[in-house]
Amino acid sequence: MNNIYIYPKVINKNLIAPNPYIEDLEKALGRKFNIVNKNTLKYGVLELFQHFPKTDTYLLNWFEDVFKRKYGKFQVLFFIFFIIIKKLSNKKIVWILHNKYGKDKGKKSLTDLMYDLLMKHSDLIITHSNEGINFVEENFPAHKAKVHYLIHPINDPFPQVKSLAIEYDILIWGSIQPYKGILEFLKFVNSNADLSHLKILIVGKCNNLAYLDQLKQEFTPQVKLINEVLPLEDISVLAQKCKFILFPYHSTTLLSSGVLIDSLRMNTKIIGPNSGAFKDLSYLNDVIVYGDFEEFKEIILEKNESKFDISENKIFCLENSWNAFSSRFSEIYNNI
Repeated sequence: MNNIYIYPKVINKNLIAPNPYIEDLEKALGRKFNIVNKNTLKYGVLELFQHFPKTDTYLLNWFEDVFKRKYGKFQVLFFIFFIIIKKLSNKKIVWILHNKYGKDKGKKSLTDLMYDLLMKHSDLIITHSNEGINFVEENFPAHKAKVHYLIHPINDPFPQVKSLAIEYDILIWGSIQPYKGILEFLKFVNSNADLSHLKILIVGKCNNLAYLDQLKQEFTPQVKLINEVLPLEDISVLAQKCKFILFPYHSTTLLSSGVLIDSLRMNTKIIGPNSGAFKDLSYLNDVIVYGDFEEFKEIILEKNESKFDISENKIFCLENSWNAFSSRFSEIYNNI
């Protein structure tokens, strides 16, 4: 059984907006690999050396952003040193490419450097979106053979609550941040009289008080905000009181989306941008994509009353479970 080091290790209970991805990843791969690092990440890149003797493969997530952390420039230097040692000792690097970026055509930035290093020195690159493959082919063509697309794994669907009545048209949930386009969406709704009937529920914590004030200026009696981090089970119940879950943002860096994957478990139709994982999964009856807010307006005014396809959703969750991901990952891994 090969020994894998997973980066980063975090404790979700200590976070305001927990991301279960790493915990789910460790649990799934623990069936086929020995996970060597059991403790929380404290010292960044330095911890790659701590388990070096007993590690066969380093599985890196969001590692391209390491320079943004404390002592970031030094962490980059330590990573370059790590690469040299890694090459001499026949260790492997598997990089999960969660996000892309617009390559800088001018002076090279630390972002450019980290992507260059990871593209060149990773033995395998996993992406949860076909756009990840396109990104590598367009910007790093010499390394396209390393890239493999695996759908973001998903847990079991949440229970369907049949007695719930529809109370809202739209649910927007997750951490509330400017890049997610909520403010722009509310302004668009308020500027279109034929959307004034929409009842909108927003669920998530906003720590940016200035941004929260901007949002509140756009609130009408049709908008309700729950400014809290709720358990996914509770959000699922709220989702089933809504006609649609909406993702109003267009991110140029978006590839996969854990919030999308969790939303697929909530027995409610989804509307999202025609990019990344949303585009990949638009073949599902319950995922609808739009190019801009005008296209969203056309979709929402169609008053699509068709019910959520529970049977299709169950099949999708089963075929793309974390257990299935572990088997597919192991297959690809054994060929590097």
